[in-house]
This record gives sequence, C-alpha cells and structure tokens, in this order.
Amino acid sequence: MFIFHQCYCGYFVLDIDLYESEPLITTFDKGSNYLLGAELKYQNGQWEVYITKKQDYEVQTMRNYVFWISKGSDSYSIGLYIDNIDDNAPIIQPPERSCAIKENYEGRSNCTYQVSDADGWVDQVVITLTSSVKEDIKRFYILSEKINEYEVKVYLGINKPLDFETISMYMLYINATDNSNITGTLTTILEVIDMPDESPKWARLTASETLKEKSTHTFIVTAVDGDIQINAEINYKIQVLNKDEEDYFNVDISTGVVTINPIDRDTLKKDVFRFVIIAFEKKDISSIANATIVVIIEDINDHEPEILPEMLSITIKEGKYTTLEFEQPVMITDPDLAENAQYSVHLTDDSDYNWHSAFLIVPNTGYQNTYFTISVSDALLLDYEDENWRNIKIEIQATEVGNQSHVGRRIVSIDLENLNDEFPIFENNSLTVSISEDVGNNYYICTILATDRDVNDTVKHSILGQKGFKINESTGVITTALDDSIHLDYESMSVIILQVIAIDLANHTTYATLIINVIDVNDVPPKLYLPTSKASLLEELPINSSIDYKIQTTDPDSDAKLIFSIDWDSTTALKNSVEVDTSYYSRHLNIVTNYPKKQTGYAEGYVSISRRIDYEALDVIFLTVVVTDLNTVHNANSTLGTIFLHVKLTY
Repeated sequence: MFIFHQCYCGYFVLDIDLYESEPLITTFDKGSNYLLGAELKYQNGQWEVYITKKQDYEVQTMRNYVFWISKGSDSYSIGLYIDNIDDNAPIIQPPERSCAIKENYEGRSNCTYQVSDADGWVDQVVITLTSSVKEDIKRFYILSEKINEYEVKVYLGINKPLDFETISMYMLYINATDNSNITGTLTTILEVIDMPDESPKWARLTASETLKEKSTHTFIVTAVDGDIQINAEINYKIQVLNKDEEDYFNVDISTGVVTINPIDRDTLKKDVFRFVIIAFEKKDISSIANATIVVIIEDINDHEPEILPEMLSITIKEGKYTTLEFEQPVMITDPDLAENAQYSVHLTDDSDYNWHSAFLIVPNTGYQNTYFTISVSDALLLDYEDENWRNIKIEIQATEVGNQSHVGRRIVSIDLENLNDEFPIFENNSLTVSISEDVGNNYYICTILATDRDVNDTVKHSILGQKGFKINESTGVITTALDDSIHLDYESMSVIILQVIAIDLANHTTYATLIINVIDVNDVPPKLYLPTSKASLLEELPINSSIDYKIQTTDPDSDAKLIFSIDWDSTTALKNSVEVDTSYYSRHLNIVTNYPKKQTGYAEGYVSISRRIDYEALDVIFLTVVVTDLNTVHNANSTLGTIFLHVKLTY
C-alpha cells in the first residue's frame, strides 16, 4: 500500500527483477487510470510508477485507487491512498445578496454568513472584518457558530449605533484565512435602515427678507423630513415674538408660502421685525424645526420735514448775544429713513434788511427727530434804535436730502426790547499832538469827545492816572494843569500817553488814547566831566601841541551845541605858592573842541599851547574851563570847572 499527498505528480519504486520482461499496468479494481495517470518508467536500474495527474482529496473518486501491474506471468495488486492537505481557500457565502440593519441598533444582528472549507478544520479558520469606512470599523464585530467540521455560521454584531443620516451604506469585507494562510474574501453591502429619529430639515429658507413699507410680500420656505427614507409630510406655522404683530405674518400650512402684510414703518417707528417659522411632521407634531426670519422694512419717501411747534414767537433784548428760549424747543421731524430722513436746515427771510444774518441755527443738518437751537450770531445788528429791526420775522427752512422738493417751513417772530446798550463812541479813539515843554497852565491841547446813540444818555469824560492835564467831563476839552511842582520836561519824558475814559449812565465804558509829543526847548545847562587825575604840563612845549588830558561835556537838549573856552578872569597861576602876574599865563593856553560822536550834544576838549609856558615864571596853573550851549533858550547856558595844571621843568 502506498500513500501519496495531494499533488500534481509523484512516483514510487517497484521491486521487480530487472532481467525479466517489462511490467505493465493492467486493470483498476478501484478508480481509473484516467484520473490517476499512472505510468511505468525504468530509471537508475529500477522500475518506478509515476503519477502524472494532479490528485485532489476533495474529489471523492480520487481519494484511493487499487490497480494491477503484470510482469510476465506475475501480477501485483497496488493500493494507493491520497493524503488530505489544506490546499483549498475558505468560502464565504451570504444567505442574501445584501444585509440591512436599523439605525440606532446595538448587538448581534440578523446578518449572517456561512464560512466553509472543503479541507475541513473549519474551526481553525480565522475570520476578520474590514469596512470601506476605516474609522468606523470599531462599530462592528463578528460571532462564529460551528455547524460541522467543514462549516461555520458567522453573525455580524454592532458595537456602536449606526446613523443613516451620516452613512447610509457600508461596504464590508469579510476575510477567512485557514492554516495554510489561504484566504477567502467576501465583499458585501450593509444597508442602514432609516428610522424616525430626525426632525425636519430646511431645504429652502431665508435668513432675512427686505421689502418696501406699506407693501405685500410673499416668499416660500420648504422643509423635508430629516429621515430621508421615511419622508414624512411636513406642515408649517408661524410664531410671532410680539402679539401685536400677529396680523403682519402668516404661512400656508401645506405649501410654506409666507405672506407679509403691509407694514407702516413710519407709524410703528420700527423697521426690523422678527418671527419664528416652524416646520413640523404632520403625523408627529413634536418633530419640529424652527428658524428666526428677520424682516427689514425699507423706507419709502412719503414724508417731508415738519418743524414744531407751530407757533414760534419771542421777545429778546437788543444788542445781546443770547439763545432764543421758546416755550417749546424747536424740533424738526421726518419719520422716513436714510437720506429720506436727512435734511439741511438754514434761516432765511424775505425782507430788505437781511434779518436772518443776525441769527444762527445749529445744527445745520438733522436726521429724523432732531432738536435745534437758534441764537444771536451778530448782536450789533439787533439795534432797537434802527426802526427797521424792531420787529423781525425769519423763516426756518428744512430741505430733505433725498428729495429737495420736500421742504418744511416755519416762521419765527422776534421782537426787540429797547435797552441802554450803546457804548460811548469817540470820534477819534487815538490822537497824537505835539506841544512845547515850556507851555503854561490851562494851555489848550485838544478835544476828545465821545457820543452815545442811546436816547437821553449822558457821557462823562475823565483822564486816567496822569497828572499835569485835565479834561472837561462834558465837552472833552483837554488842557494843561501845571504848577510849581508839575511841569513838562522833554528831558525826563519826551512822550506822554493819556488814556481818556468815556462812561455813560449804564456804566458802559470806552477808552481813547492821546499821545502827546513834548517838543524840546533848550533849557538845560551842559554837564562838565573833568578827569580825577592831576594834569601836568612841560614848559617850553611847541605852539599848538596839546597835553594828555581829556575833558568831556554832555547836554540832554536835542539841539544843544557845545563849545569849550577858558575864563581867564577866574584863572590863576602860582610860583612857589605865590600868585604871579597874569601876563605870564593869560591867553597862553587854549581848549580845542571835538565832536567824536558826530553830534554837538556831546563834546571832548583838549588843552593846547598857544603861547610860551616858562617854569621859571610859574609852576601851577588853576585853569577855569567853561562849556557853553550856544542854543540855550531858557536858564543858564554854561558850566564852569577848574583844572589843576602842574608845570614841570624841562631838562
């Protein structure tokens, strides 16, 4: 007996005498050589039986053979048995083409698969499961139940509920692998059965609708059943947020056609409305979907600006900057929107006097409801003394931006109250005059007169803070007020500024300026400045030579002309402390006058030699120097000084 593993071919050796005749395969008691394909071959000194056809244990007629080999007169019975090996792939078969499981279900399902292996050992087959949705593979598991040695029943289980709305169909791949690592595969479809667990879903919905005020508007909303396979019938209703708005919104219960009835935005003073649209399943009113719809009402320009109150009348004081305080504030209203409610505001009038130019209205623009203020912008125009301005009528005009033919108008009546409001006015509020510094008391200078436009008003004049002058309080005549202690002096004050004050009965005060230029009169003696050092003089110096000794003089008078000279009558000379005869020194010296500053109000003098000076005749000279202002009108014109000259011997 020979045992062969399942294979395509094989051989076994026959122990037959080599020197006898060739053996032959004759008859088969079991099986057939058609299935076995046995052949005899002589190799390497022995006969071998070769199996030339593949044997398959799973084919019942191939599991064993009995046949005869004849050699000469001898016959041999050969028994051949095929050994079973694991060479067939497991087979997975579903009872149905597809499997269906309800969404939200957990546990073992009714989806089953039969796994079989013709080789047997089915309990050693490893069964695995994968999904087309990789991340969802943990939703599934499998259970195996052995039927017999060749068959196993597999159940599909659900770990985590399925959701039809997320994934309605899975592609599952079931793999069965035997001990020889041969795998059988089944691709199957798992359908998720939709269950009534979803509320309606909006298929057509608007977040907002815009319409003109006072118009009818319709639009459609559509919702479908969130459970697509069930597709329940959907109805509609509206829930308003404000009961007062119930009549504005309605919806057809079946078609979802929403109707918005005319809304007067201006009356309601509201341009944004909201309501809730609700979709629900007809057979399950608890299954709903809702959404808030915003309704925006667009303004139509159906109003023009209106100015309130209807009567605007006031009395104000003349010449005063003030705000016009009416019994009710001025308000302009236009209930429209955007540029339809914007307006510009200005004042006007139809008089010849341009009354409105004295007033200002603020602001100059407005929107919807805006309060305005009228104030006086030019109080000088509000003059009761001008009869044309005593009773004023101006007009407020509000012109709409969106439509300039929309103009609101209101007349404002303004009466002026008479006041003592005028200030004194000088004919000339700044005047310049010139007078000599030597004028006397009560000398007329000028007239500075202020007048007042107010009826029966009186103006009084005065001078502020300056002695030496007086003013007639009625006529404005200004004269000098001088005495021994008060006089004009060009040298101490060449310009005098007077402030003239005019005040009326209401204490309105006005100022004028009088500038008095004091004309210089030459009346101040010159000043002489002698050096503090002693002067020395060498005897026998050449004629016209000068000594190094500078004498200075100044005079504040503007036209001063200074010149030096020597008073020989008061000049003396000594020799050894004994006075000498004038013949030794008189006219022997001279003083030269220089003007280094190019003006004759300042001079410098230098002593020069005009005749011989002899030390043996004198050694000291007391020289009297005289400086004289040649243009002096009043007072002394000269100043004297003595110079001590020390005469030195020449060796």
